[in-house]
Amino acid sequence: MSTRVQNQQLHLKASRGVPLTPEEQAQLAAWYAQLDQEEERMLASAPADVELEDLRRRVMDTQRQIEEVTRQIAEHTQANDDLRRELAVLRARLSQQTSNPT
Repeated sequence: MSTRVQNQQLHLKASRGVPLTPEEQAQLAAWYAQLDQEEERMLASAPADVELEDLRRRVMDTQRQIEEVTRQIAEHTQANDDLRRELAVLRARLSQQTSNPT
């Protein structure tokens, strides 16, 4: 697994409130610092007009991605809830069948 993927997974864990080990916290902080440096270099090297338009485009693209992921999460959550209800029904039927054999 690439370092970028590992760092993204750590970010997801942290953003969801999952406790990180001290090593994971340090790794995530280092990655954030690296991203900040990359962003600073990018901002310093681009002309202001082009930079602003590019940033606006990237924000809009990211917003669309977030909206899509949010929609997918809602769909998965609903599907999980449906499956949990179905599983409960099946477990109840199985319990009845095993306690009352015909």
